[in-house]
Amino acid sequence: MNGIIAVGVIFLIFIYGYILMRNLDGFLVKNAKKLNQKITQQSPSYVMLTGELTLDEITEEIRNFKEKHEDVRILLYDSSDMDTSETIYCLKGDKG
Repeated sequence: MNGIIAVGVIFLIFIYGYILMRNLDGFLVKNAKKLNQKITQQSPSYVMLTGELTLDEITEEIRNFKEKHEDVRILLYDSSDMDTSETIYCLKGDKG
């Protein structure tokens, strides 16, 4: 009789542990999503690539930026036409 009670108690402990771990996993997944959203929001919304970078470095920067942002647009221009701050204002729409 004691053996049956011991097996039942152990079985209940396993069920409780499973439920506890499932809830903990759900919490951690939700928390990870929130952290990823905060990191994405904190990352810059634009990247300036100079002509001093190699083609492979430029490609890697673009790939990394596309992984962090959904709507990516690429603007190429000759920097002799306007200065850097003017370009950023034009991109943001804050010129004035």
